[in-house]
Amino acid sequence: MRIAIIDLGTNSLRFDVYDIYDDEEFSLIHREKFMIRLGDDVFTTGQISDKVMDRALETFDLIKVYIKDMKIKETFAYATSAMRTADNAKKFIKKVQKKIDVDIQIISGKEEAEKIALGILENERLPSNRCLFVDIGGGSTEISFVKDKGVSWAFSMPVGSLRLKQLFFEEFYELGIKKREKMIAEAKVHVQQVLENTNQQFDKKEIEDVLGSSGTIKSISRLIRKHYAQTPPLSYDNIELLLSKLTGSSYEDLIGMKGLEPKRRDLIVPGLVLFLCVLDYYGGTSVYTTRFALRDGLLVDVMQNQLY
Repeated sequence: MRIAIIDLGTNSLRFDVYDIYDDEEFSLIHREKFMIRLGDDVFTTGQISDKVMDRALETFDLIKVYIKDMKIKETFAYATSAMRTADNAKKFIKKVQKKIDVDIQIISGKEEAEKIALGILENERLPSNRCLFVDIGGGSTEISFVKDKGVSWAFSMPVGSLRLKQLFFEEFYELGIKKREKMIAEAKVHVQQVLENTNQQFDKKEIEDVLGSSGTIKSISRLIRKHYAQTPPLSYDNIELLLSKLTGSSYEDLIGMKGLEPKRRDLIVPGLVLFLCVLDYYGGTSVYTTRFALRDGLLVDVMQNQLY
């Protein structure tokens, strides 16, 4: 049976196609990512703008062609932070349904964190027995603590790289260094307050390593490897050095920076600030990365609960 899974995130839409076999094995047939930036304006206006909606619907036009041409039997679609926040999310879902006749399920932040952890645990060899999983998305950050290959706790905090950018960093590279540093300090206070408001009980001594997933953390890892020649695990000090380097750079410097995707130029500083705050709060000093994330957990969940 051929199925597709759509992960509709705040920054990107991920589209995966799998062949599922009778013995519950599977093979990946197609994988594609579209940087549609669904969350543009959402966290300041509460709405998916008409411009963004049109951009996203163009992507669904292409997906409709894929579904037909690849003879996909069933499509499962899930949405996260931007859709949890947008007041007009139902309107957007109805427009998508007219395109591809698929119902988009908006999952809660806690469900998102749990499914990210599920996807990693099913596929990744962990660096230690006690790991903090951190996934920085555009609108939220999902955090879970895994001990002896079991999830002790998981939650989502409503701060991601795009949301933080919209709140604090819109004019970052138009300002002088001192004002940039003040902006970063204000953003850190905000993130720390959000973390404290989660009331998550934990012991810093329990955490041995941090395992980061998804685009923001993988971008940070790629930049550190290229500019500081550091192999995993990444150190807290080099993550801090990278933030300092970018704070002192011009936007033209970012354009020429090796390893930085053009569509992540405006998100890398908010992402670094957010990641450093999480590491400060939980005491993480050694950071590994994984290519597994939410869409892998969604596949496991579909196979366990909807196909068999």
